[in-house]
Amino acid sequence: MKFKNALLLLLAAAASLTWGTAPSHAQIVINIPTTTTLQVTDVSPILAGQIIHYLMTVTAYGRPVTSGYIAMQIQGSDIPWWQGPLNANGQVSFTFPAWAPQSKPWQARFEGAGQFAPSVSNVPPVFTINQAPTTTTLSAPVNAVSPGQIIKFTVTIAAVPPSALNTMSSSGFAGPTTSDGWVYIWLEGKVVGSAVPGSNGIAQIAVAAPKSPLITFDYTASYSGGSQFLGSTSNLVSIEVFSGLPQ
Repeated sequence: MKFKNALLLLLAAAASLTWGTAPSHAQIVINIPTTTTLQVTDVSPILAGQIIHYLMTVTAYGRPVTSGYIAMQIQGSDIPWWQGPLNANGQVSFTFPAWAPQSKPWQARFEGAGQFAPSVSNVPPVFTINQAPTTTTLSAPVNAVSPGQIIKFTVTIAAVPPSALNTMSSSGFAGPTTSDGWVYIWLEGKVVGSAVPGSNGIAQIAVAAPKSPLITFDYTASYSGGSQFLGSTSNLVSIEVFSGLPQ
């Protein structure tokens, strides 16, 4: 009798395993924590107009994360200015033109990928951006004119390397220009013409020659400087004034 009851219980248990509802299993999702770092590979101080090279790295437990995207943003903002895919070393390179001063630091943000959790760089790179030195070049199409004749001077402002004007970086953003400064033409200690240089650093200024004949006049130009670039003074250009020259 006991054997019969035990057999019935065994059959009932088998039936429940065969026809019953299988127990549900909760899906376990593991988010692997990541670390994002941001560094500048250039040596500080950096000059305005110079291209800054950033290197972003994402790791998980010391190993590179090779999938997903990383974005550059101003610290404290969630708006990405640029983003790119991680390479086989878990890194992305990013360049941006330097503007002085560096008031808002950049921050790198890993968007997360698969089981790798998002992360943000917490320590912004520390570096200094200074105004860049410039050179000023003055030229004229003629070296002799009649009294009162118009002289069309060309003034060219250039940034001293490694700085440059209106530099375009891989991020698609342009660097600073000299357009917030002024260019002056000088004769005998007085300003005889002025203009704002274009984004290419060039200004063309028309000046009337003095009315005193048989004299050589020495012209110079100066750039006032601006928020990004320091001022500079040009070479000397001598113009002779003769009576009877064709206008």
